[in-house]
Amino acid sequence: MLIYFFIFTISFAFAYFAEKNYRKIPKFLYAILILLAILIPSTMAGLREFGVGTDTKAYISQVFMRMQNIESVDKLSDYLQTADTEPLYVIFNFIASRFFTDINMMYFFMHLLLLTITYLGFMKLFKEDRKYIAFIYLIYLILYFNRSLNLYRQSVAISISLFSYFYMIKRNPLMFAATILFGMGFHKTIFIMVPLYFAYPSFKNIKKISHVKFFVIFSAIFGLSFISYPIINTLIINGIIDNKYDAYINQFIVNISPVDYLIKIFAVLVPTLLFKKKITTSSELTSYTRIYCLSLTILSMAFMFGNMQRISYYYSLAILLLYKGLLKKIDKDKYLIVFILVLMCVLYSWLTNGLMGWNETVPYRSILGDII
Repeated sequence: MLIYFFIFTISFAFAYFAEKNYRKIPKFLYAILILLAILIPSTMAGLREFGVGTDTKAYISQVFMRMQNIESVDKLSDYLQTADTEPLYVIFNFIASRFFTDINMMYFFMHLLLLTITYLGFMKLFKEDRKYIAFIYLIYLILYFNRSLNLYRQSVAISISLFSYFYMIKRNPLMFAATILFGMGFHKTIFIMVPLYFAYPSFKNIKKISHVKFFVIFSAIFGLSFISYPIINTLIINGIIDNKYDAYINQFIVNISPVDYLIKIFAVLVPTLLFKKKITTSSELTSYTRIYCLSLTILSMAFMFGNMQRISYYYSLAILLLYKGLLKKIDKDKYLIVFILVLMCVLYSWLTNGLMGWNETVPYRSILGDII
């Protein structure tokens, strides 16, 4: 894990210097520093050996190799009509295959795309509070980078959902819909953001009556986990939905440990207890807290349906917005709180990716040799 944390720290340093001196340094220098903050972890992703990240053994290599054998746009169009993989991901592979045939180059450029979208998303969300962008980017790298080496397509969709959050908050339905459609070009699960757009006004309501609505929403979603199997199974048998989704929805494999779930609960419980007044008196922070709690509700279904964990990722991004919002309102010991938050995230990453070996990214095996 040390190599990951070392790379994350260097990337953070470039981003922090750039954002801290945003108004003091030339825009060209600012762009170079941010590019370095993105290029460094992208290079790490590009240099990894085959098998670092479980999806490298599945569709990543297969799609890229298939694109190398498609010689024209017409043949690409024919392929897209029958492909199981989302179209924008396929098109990205097709374009990349015109310039290189090395799968490691594909690893690199895919992460370059992913992290560029991520950073632009943070810039969009935190335009008025730029000094927090580098910190949130560091938290993102610690929590999501190893996972992105596995969930390739969905990680891009998750990053695109940052823009969905922005337009949801600004109540811009057209741009929100555009981000959803764009994200679905990489992974259809981003559609789970649509119900959130309509629920968001209630989530912002800090009146006590809203807690009743909130409880009803939680109960309804949790209850669906117990009736979804016969419903989905009936739809598949009758050919209403493709049977390829059976593996995602009806997978009775526990894909989360109780320890992981408890850590995720503490991620919101601790700041809520420490800064209860700041959260409960802010409709913005209240909404982020509730969205994250909604992700925990969906995540609880992973104890019954393994892949529900993947659905929860979109809503769990709200924890980043909550942390940023809290930092903005905290006057004392701000840097100490930042240190504690980073330390908590490092311990979580070390536990899940290092000790438990999730995502098969530790040890980091590169084409240059194994590195712990």
